Amino acid sequence: MKQIVYVYILSFPFNYTFFCKQLIFHISYFAYFQVKTLALQFLIT
Repeated sequence: MKQIVYVYILSFPFNYTFFCKQLIFHISYFAYFQVKTLALQFLIT
């Protein structure tokens, strides 16, 4: 894990936009999944 972070720091300007896009995508997908499961639980109970 530390090696991955180190590589990101070394190639920071190149990977910054890509990393931000990935991070935003993962966060939005996770939030959507959480909301979906919460809604399903709310509907079931």
